[in-house]
Amino acid sequence: MLKMLIMSKRFCVYTVITGGFDTIKQPLVTDERFDYVIFSDVPINDAGVWQVRNIEYKTTNNRLLSRFPKIHPDIVLPEYSAWLYIDGTLQITSKYVYDRCVKLANDGIDWAAIKHQYRQCAYEEMDSIINLKWVHDYDCIEWYRIMRNDNYPFHNIYHIKF
Repeated sequence: MLKMLIMSKRFCVYTVITGGFDTIKQPLVTDERFDYVIFSDVPINDAGVWQVRNIEYKTTNNRLLSRFPKIHPDIVLPEYSAWLYIDGTLQITSKYVYDRCVKLANDGIDWAAIKHQYRQCAYEEMDSIINLKWVHDYDCIEWYRIMRNDNYPFHNIYHIKF
C-alpha cells in the first residue's frame, strides 16, 4: 500500500521568468507524471505545455521577485508533493530528469540540487550574495541569524550522484 501511495504523488516542473528577460523553453520531452507551471510577472501568450501563474509576492526587484516562487514551492504550489525547479533559460531534453526526480522522491530525499561549481556552503553563498550586492546586507544577515539559531551546520552537503 505504501508503494502505491508513493507512486501516486503529483509532481510539478516549474520555472520563473520575470521582467520579460527570458523566453519560455518548451520541454523536448514531457512526462505524464508531471505538470508544468511557469511563474511570471508579465503576460505570456503562447505558453505551450506550461500553465502560467502570477507571482503573488510584491517587490520592484526582479531578482527577488523570481526568488520567491523558486524557493517556496510548498507555498506557491501546495497541490503537489514534489517539485522540480528548472531555470527559465534551461530546456528539458530527455526523460532522465523525470525518472531521476521520481526516484529521489520515492527514496525519501527531501531536497536535491546540482553541485555548485564554486561554493559548497549556504553561508558562503550568503557572503557571495552580499558581495555581489544582489540583496541588502540585512536580508542575508537575518537569514544567517535564523540558520545559526536553528543550528544549521556549515558545509552541509549531502552528495547525490546525478
